[in-house]
Amino acid sequence: MQIFVTTPSENVFGLEVAADMAYEDLLAFVEMEASVPSKDIILSLNGNPIVDTDPKATIGSLGVTDNSMLLLTTKRVAPNPSTSAQPAIPTLDFSSIQIPGLPAAQRVDPRAEQIRTQILERADSLDQLKLSNPELAEHVHDSQKFSDAFTKLQNELRAKEVERKKELQRLYADPDNEDNQKRIMEIIRQENVEESYQNAMEHHPEMFIRTDMLYINCRINGHDVKAFVDTGAQMTILSEEFCEKVGLSHMLDVKFAGVARGVGSGKILGRVHSVPLQIGSSFFPASVSVIEGDQLQFILGLDMLKRFKANVNLRTNQLEIGEEKATFLGEKDLPDEFGKLGQEKEKKQDHGSAGDAFKDEDIVNLMSLGYSREKVVVALKQTDGDVELAASLLFSQ
Repeated sequence: MQIFVTTPSENVFGLEVAADMAYEDLLAFVEMEASVPSKDIILSLNGNPIVDTDPKATIGSLGVTDNSMLLLTTKRVAPNPSTSAQPAIPTLDFSSIQIPGLPAAQRVDPRAEQIRTQILERADSLDQLKLSNPELAEHVHDSQKFSDAFTKLQNELRAKEVERKKELQRLYADPDNEDNQKRIMEIIRQENVEESYQNAMEHHPEMFIRTDMLYINCRINGHDVKAFVDTGAQMTILSEEFCEKVGLSHMLDVKFAGVARGVGSGKILGRVHSVPLQIGSSFFPASVSVIEGDQLQFILGLDMLKRFKANVNLRTNQLEIGEEKATFLGEKDLPDEFGKLGQEKEKKQDHGSAGDAFKDEDIVNLMSLGYSREKVVVALKQTDGDVELAASLLFSQ
């Protein structure tokens, strides 16, 4: 349920809480939001201050319900005995409080709206948000849903912070305990990782954005093709299907059959020794290996790049080969089947063998932090196997 707290300055903030939440936990939430020590906080419901209450009592038992409006005041300093007695609690005039008239579900947190607007103004910010918090990114075009998700996230973070403080108090109560020492060190390590992650996200968000692969336009035997420029591929490769499409199957030399190994493996059917490759207006005689299947069309490998002294110029975003300068294609310039191929690979990884690409030790260590194997594998995928960044992503969810 959602409740609202009004400060003495008549600012209103919302909290997502449960009826069985302890009153002391509610005070901790209010302390974090209003920057007022919980020991000095007095909350009033319907004009009645909640005082002399068992800290462990549930807020539901105190009469707090969905859409309740609580008034926040602070305790006054005890008066000097020589002066006339002053009431400990000020008289509360609820007639001066402006309670929003819209139902809670239609209220938009102004902070959330400001953040949402800033994200929409910058594409890189949206890309960053998709990595760090997919749920928020999903609702970025809906003001109300984004606000609700933002409030939920804020409350979850507050709850985690409250639990962290409680755990630290328990651990430091017995600092000589060996298990407590290990846990304290682990918490410190996690905080350092999180701080490093937040700094990187703030100052170098581009590091978390998926990089486009390098493709160029070219022609093979008179047929247009998007060539994948891969400096990590030892050989230049054609797919079996595309080899047939461009009319080169009859030139296949099966003596060069074998197995291509890299990230995975594939069966090499043979080699075509002389392929007319056109880049720009220039022709380059190419020798290509033909690989089984249709998962790719054409990979321009290191053998060809070295042979023609090619230069992958990322400053100008061009492949310089011979007298030609071929501009690398953007994602929008690639056909749909390239994207579908990537989606199919991700689906295959998600079913059964998703964790095979990562060390079991890394997966187990991350799962020991309280996350499911599925969430751990997704985080490792998003960070290309970086365990510390994966841990930070999990902590931020």
